[in-house]
Amino acid sequence: MGGGGGSGLLLQRKGVRATTHWMFMEQLRAMGVEAVEGQRVVRAVTTVPCWDEKEEEEEVENKRGGEKRGGEMKGWRNEKEVVLYTGGGVTAGIDFAFAVVRDVWGEDEAQAIQLKMEYFPALPLGLLTSRPEVVRKRRGKEAKVLERVEMEGKELKERREKVCARVKTRLQGKE
Repeated sequence: MGGGGGSGLLLQRKGVRATTHWMFMEQLRAMGVEAVEGQRVVRAVTTVPCWDEKEEEEEVENKRGGEKRGGEMKGWRNEKEVVLYTGGGVTAGIDFAFAVVRDVWGEDEAQAIQLKMEYFPALPLGLLTSRPEVVRKRRGKEAKVLERVEMEGKELKERREKVCARVKTRLQGKE
């Protein structure tokens, strides 16, 4: 889907990259999203339709909100550039927050918050230090743990795939 008032998810806009939990990357791809593996936070820039304030009063008076004119929604005339952040996993949420703070207030502020939080990730010995795609290539205990986690997540993954298929069908107007 392209910008300019098209329906659909923000992430489905042309050229938008995104990430999610490693177990659900295929579902992003199935929705037409450029899925980025190996990054806990992905920053993407796209455009979205925005309201033309000049026509807002006319819309309110019309009380039908969204009278069609030439196939476009009345009032939705401009596009605005927005930044979308996506992430996956629990610790990615912290990284995600740091990415937003850095982009909005600068690196100094992000570092100050990091110091105040005392956020210096260091895993206890014996825990995984590699992403699933690296662990998958190994043999031994780590690979068996990954296999178990994937089996435990199979039912959830199947349910999410069905939801994604329904959403995609609705966005394509087939339902």
